[in-house]
Amino acid sequence: KSAEIKTQSVVDTDPGKLKSSKEHWMEGTPRFIDLAKKRVWRERYDTVDPPATILVKGAAIDEQVGVGNGKNSNKETRSIDVGKGYSRSELSEIDSKQHKFVLDGIKVAIKRLKLQANKITTELITLPGNTHPVISLPYLVDEYGEINPISICDDGRGSERMRRGCFVEIIESKNMRYRFFIVERRNINDVVRAINVRGFVLLYAMEALIAHSTSKPRASPKTENIQRELSVFSKIMSRVTKLVGVFRNGI
Repeated sequence: KSAEIKTQSVVDTDPGKLKSSKEHWMEGTPRFIDLAKKRVWRERYDTVDPPATILVKGAAIDEQVGVGNGKNSNKETRSIDVGKGYSRSELSEIDSKQHKFVLDGIKVAIKRLKLQANKITTELITLPGNTHPVISLPYLVDEYGEINPISICDDGRGSERMRRGCFVEIIESKNMRYRFFIVERRNINDVVRAINVRGFVLLYAMEALIAHSTSKPRASPKTENIQRELSVFSKIMSRVTKLVGVFRNGI
């Protein structure tokens, strides 16, 4: 005897307390096809403060500020820019293992400046609105809603997270100060970046990072010497080959 087939319909009411829930999957075409190629992922960062979001317009970063003249402006009044200042801290503020890239970047900067480590002072800079000097790089979002991958790195566990950075100031004397933006490597094949910057402004530092990352890396002096020696050797061998050919033809 066949069981009675009950007709079921979907209604917009509260479910019965004694009824078990069911799953029903529906198929359909995407409404916004352009979103299929965009990265959608859970926010992952390894810093105290969450990453900021910066809208970019083309290749340059839009500061998103407005400038204008007041209706009743006084020509004798001097304008003034008001902003929250940054704070400074010593290297002991960071964890030597968790934030090893900062210490590695400082070593790179000191070597580049040809300074002696025991004759300088290094200070960490905490940006306004942040509570710790080590920050997550911001989301650089273009006009199409796509995130620049320069702010993302491998987390070492097969996934991704936001890349970290830190502003530092290396003080040689009262009048000799060097400002750097230290950025951790993107993956195991990358290197720690120590980028010389004018000031502690994240917008400009990100522009410098993009320019620094797209520029062709310069070969080390050792590599240049090897390449020069190989070039000279190749020229000598070419001449020897020609002389052997002339000698054989003469015989």
